Amino acid sequence: MKQPELRIAHHRLMGSSQTSIVHGRLRRGRGQYFMGTHPLYVLASGINRMRERPFVIGGACIVAGYFMSWLKGLPRYDDTEFRRALRTWQLRRLHLVR
Repeated sequence: MKQPELRIAHHRLMGSSQTSIVHGRLRRGRGQYFMGTHPLYVLASGINRMRERPFVIGGACIVAGYFMSWLKGLPRYDDTEFRRALRTWQLRRLHLVR
């Protein structure tokens, strides 16, 4: 006897959490801070995400999560070589360095 396919439907927006989209996007910003993402890359990413649902708020929350972490002086990933390579890649993606 043939079994019917299992279908899974995801209803949550990408980048949200079990709590809310705002909570998920703030967490994403904190994660970007922890990894050592360059501030200009976070700004560009946040502006880009403002075009997605929830419009403006989602991208603003990513940026806010990053800068709140910076202001609080939260710890960062301690591999400085990784952070340097990440920032170089990000600035290249923004066409700010070669």
